[in-house]
Amino acid sequence: MTGFVVRIRAISEKGFSLIEVMIAIVLFAAGVIAVMYLFPLGVKEVSFTKELTAATFLAQAKLEEKLLLPAAIDTDETGNFGPEYPQLTYLITRRRYMNKTQMIHIAIDVYKAVPGGGTRTVIHYDALKGVGGNVENNF
Repeated sequence: MTGFVVRIRAISEKGFSLIEVMIAIVLFAAGVIAVMYLFPLGVKEVSFTKELTAATFLAQAKLEEKLLLPAAIDTDETGNFGPEYPQLTYLITRRRYMNKTQMIHIAIDVYKAVPGGGTRTVIHYDALKGVGGNVENNF
């Protein structure tokens, strides 16, 4: 019986076996798939944070504007923040605070239009204004 040659792999030989390459490909693919699922969530969170930051600054600016002006009590005012933020609207309410004539409660709610109609609240701020102009904010 001649012609049979048995080759034993030496420890010093370089390279990977087929099974090692296949396992590496499977592990790499699992990592790529995990990142693919997490990426849209990260983009959504960044978008929400950007929206929340804009709504916060706009609400604070509008609230400060309304605190400086003398205004009627027990009124509501709605509006938008202009063409730069067409999806955001606000509602400002002014009420007597706990039936005290010297304090006015001013609240602002910022809403965002949602697809399919309707709105959702993005942020809410409260402030108390005294007749003398003292302001206590509750952000």
